[in-house]
Amino acid sequence: MIENVLPAIYLLASVGFILAVKWMNNPATARRGVIIGEIGMLLAVIGTLLRVQSNFAMIFIGIGIGAAIGAPLAYLMPMTAVPQLTALSHAFGALASALIGTAEFYLRGPHGFTMAALSLETLLGALTSARETLAKKHGKRVPLVLKISPDLVREQIAAIAESVRRHRLEGVIATNTSVSRDGVKGLPHAEEAGGLSGRPIRNRATTVLKLLKEVLPADVTLIGAGGILSGGDAAEKFAAGADLVQLYTGLIYRGPNLVGECASAYRGK
Repeated sequence: MIENVLPAIYLLASVGFILAVKWMNNPATARRGVIIGEIGMLLAVIGTLLRVQSNFAMIFIGIGIGAAIGAPLAYLMPMTAVPQLTALSHAFGALASALIGTAEFYLRGPHGFTMAALSLETLLGALTSARETLAKKHGKRVPLVLKISPDLVREQIAAIAESVRRHRLEGVIATNTSVSRDGVKGLPHAEEAGGLSGRPIRNRATTVLKLLKEVLPADVTLIGAGGILSGGDAAEKFAAGADLVQLYTGLIYRGPNLVGECASAYRGK
């Protein structure tokens, strides 16, 4: 029974940390942010202690290390910097809890796209919250870009696009490598482990790019990748909706000349 509840505890803790980071950035909601952050921390601790296989020696070692780092910081930190330090601490707590919750859900929950979508939502929430906190501290907002698989179907692409809009990501790269072996079946080494890149995934990557163009707003930058081995391939990506292109396998086989061809394709789009 407890093992079935653990993933939910960790994910709720992650949500608590994410909300804490968001609310602590506003004086009007800072108190609420502290409270929800404490609740998130409590849930994470409870979830860890409830695990039958928990290594309590490692838990207490972690507490000792955390205290050794946190106590001097608390003593030396100027009072004016406490909100930033607390928010940053919650941001890392959100990421840690998100990773633990995702791992627990993966090990004990249903696999497939539903699990992947839930993991993506949790991780994006943690990352974007941490980014906003750091942006306020350093005065610089670093763009976040998500790279997706070419093996997705239309419904999955639409779900990912909704997450991109919800978390206000600046761009999407279409696409990463493929786990499919379509196009190389029967060839030597075709069944080796790892992602497939280059020419065999070009058409599928371009299809994903077109679908993203249909469902994402114009202010989200689209970066075409996958099977670009010539200026013509780059032009195909631009025609499909890419704002930029990214080179990997093609650069290995074609060298710097490919960069010039892609630049010419960009100027001619």
